[in-house]
Amino acid sequence: MASPELLQQFHGLPLASKVQAMQENLNKVKPCFDDWQQRHGHGALSWEDFQHGLAIWQTRVYGIQLENKTSALIPASDLLNTGKDDQLNSAWTEAKSNGEWHFRVTASKAVAAGDELYDSYCPGCTNAEFLTVWSVYLDDNDHIKEMDGTRKQAMKQTVLDTLRAQENGLTAPRCKKQVLINDPQGPIKCAFARLAWEQYGKSWNLKSAPTH
Repeated sequence: MASPELLQQFHGLPLASKVQAMQENLNKVKPCFDDWQQRHGHGALSWEDFQHGLAIWQTRVYGIQLENKTSALIPASDLLNTGKDDQLNSAWTEAKSNGEWHFRVTASKAVAAGDELYDSYCPGCTNAEFLTVWSVYLDDNDHIKEMDGTRKQAMKQTVLDTLRAQENGLTAPRCKKQVLINDPQGPIKCAFARLAWEQYGKSWNLKSAPTH
């Protein structure tokens, strides 16, 4: 979970504001959870267990259309990772047959035995949206929303301290190794920094990968 200090470092980044709001909403649920636990005697279920279960639901749930639009966890299919466009090799559909609904995953191209299946989580989504829901940053995501970062110079320095030099073919440079090793918040900081580079890099006069 992003620390208050890290959120302050990236103050002004829309994703950081969303994460802060999500944390505040989760904290509002805590008293209700405590009350429910005391009333119904589920002492073995901890707050951490609840948060873990909520995270599984939020990151693995499918929006599907049965008689009405609904959401569901689909065993096995919910474990599929996503990847770059050229890695995606599966597609899913739901259909009714003999009065029963069926969820089907099929290969969208040739898949060799032992190869991993990759699912398209959100066609058309930006990396900001991928990070908000799945904590995923895609190197080759062409859907980029550039913003004016001329008044965010303090954030620019944090980004430069976090990321390596420009790397061709990526929407943003990858993180410096020491950030991931030495900072407990390193992976989150890296994701925030890459998104900030992607969104503000042009106005910061950073030589980022070309957008489409």
